[in-house]
Amino acid sequence: MALSAWLHHLRSLGVDGSCVVVEITEGLLMKAGPEVTRQLLRFRDAGVQVALDDFGTGYSSLAYLNRLDIDYIKIDRSFVSNLKPASPDLALCEGIVMMAHKLP
Repeated sequence: MALSAWLHHLRSLGVDGSCVVVEITEGLLMKAGPEVTRQLLRFRDAGVQVALDDFGTGYSSLAYLNRLDIDYIKIDRSFVSNLKPASPDLALCEGIVMMAHKLP
């Protein structure tokens, strides 16, 4: 289903876009050509939030986070499943959370 038809269907059901979060992968973000960027902007304009799933497992490019409108960063399970005080995973997670909060 095309994005415009999907958004129309949400409206026809009386579902506000803010009730929906779309998850994208780092792989999609890395291939963020003009069409992907347009689609992400259309989601934003419809109030739909965008989450970046499994952050930290792929070929992360922090420049994409700054350029595209991402509402949530979901840290990959491999970093959060064994969190312990003073662990390298904890340091990485803290850094990712701090970075995410500072993004526009």
